[in-house]
Amino acid sequence: MSKRICTTLTILVVVSLAVGATTGREISIERQEPLFESLLGIATIVFGIMGAWVAIVYPDSLKKVFEKRQNISELSNRVQRLFLPLRVSVIVVSICC
Repeated sequence: MSKRICTTLTILVVVSLAVGATTGREISIERQEPLFESLLGIATIVFGIMGAWVAIVYPDSLKKVFEKRQNISELSNRVQRLFLPLRVSVIVVSICC
């Protein structure tokens, strides 16, 4: 990812967190809790489906991920892109739990 995209994403995340923190103070936790539970359920389902999909569709590439090799660059871009939803789901599940 280029430096410009990373900077833009960082600014977007910081602004989103600031807006969410200021407007979220007015909303009680009782109203937010069902949303967190739904988000946790959806993230868990996405994690399970994506994990199974990667294991079924790309078993050889998945083996390469866990092999201890010096050269990681031989992994295909498709497999690396498939791991993004898995990482996001893990982050959501870890934050909500």
